[in-house]
Amino acid sequence: MVLSVIRKAPEVIPLVVIVGGACTAGIGFTIRQAVKNPDASWDRKNNQHPWLNIKANEQVKVKDDVIANVN
Repeated sequence: MVLSVIRKAPEVIPLVVIVGGACTAGIGFTIRQAVKNPDASWDRKNNQHPWLNIKANEQVKVKDDVIANVN
């Protein structure tokens, strides 16, 4: 369907490329955050309440440490 529209109206090629790139970047960012971000827990069976395992003085946020050192 997209190819037939592009053949009939080639002026939509930049639009298709930009929208396709934005969708790909959004999906890639979501997957990266799901895999690399420690704040998200995707395993409900083995660790249902991960916040209960955090100790009183344990540092869990990276940005807090960076901001504390700047001030």
